[in-house]
Amino acid sequence: MATANTAQPERGSDLFFQSLIEGYLGNKRFVERPWLEERIHEGIADRDRPFVLITAEPGAGKSAILARLASRNPAWPRYFIRRDQLSPLGPPGARSFLFQVGLQLAARYPEIFRPERLQVTIEQRARKVAPDGKLIAGSVKELLASPFVTAVLTIRQQVEEAGGEVTGLHVDKWVADPRLIEVSDLQALAIIDPATALAETAGGTPVVVLIDALDELRYQPENDSLLDWL
Repeated sequence: MATANTAQPERGSDLFFQSLIEGYLGNKRFVERPWLEERIHEGIADRDRPFVLITAEPGAGKSAILARLASRNPAWPRYFIRRDQLSPLGPPGARSFLFQVGLQLAARYPEIFRPERLQVTIEQRARKVAPDGKLIAGSVKELLASPFVTAVLTIRQQVEEAGGEVTGLHVDKWVADPRLIEVSDLQALAIIDPATALAETAGGTPVVVLIDALDELRYQPENDSLLDWL
């Protein structure tokens, strides 16, 4: 995970921050730094180093170098916390970050978010259910609905004589709103599970995430701060 020591745009408007990236690269004051890009790639290639941190004085071009990396590596998820030195892009919390990155990975790698990866089939046959009896095909304590993929759940029940209660699926707690999913669960759905699937299907492709303006998070009164999560 590469980070820059220097939100979330509306879903569907600019998922990959493309307009922001083009704004940095199209600026006449943009200066290419191939030596710095090379050092960053060397750091990312070191599997014993999970983070690459870029530090510099304000205005030195940290955001611009991340924009350059994002442009040259379209498969890398990216998260920009501010539009420029003064304008924030959106919430700086871990939840917003994870949601954005999960959507980017789903868009870049649709093959690892196929419905068949989350397909459950339950078949049940019974001759008779007594008047005081209960028949339940499946029971789940907690079910999290992933905001990144559609799960397929198929339940087939055949009961010849149902005098009592027949239930296809009993769920104690069903969380369908992504805003209610715990950060620990959301990180699995957004990054850990996709990264595991990529390791299995794409020859160990690493997931590199670019994050801009981490130093701004010190001033944000956010309970689930992205900085705390990192």
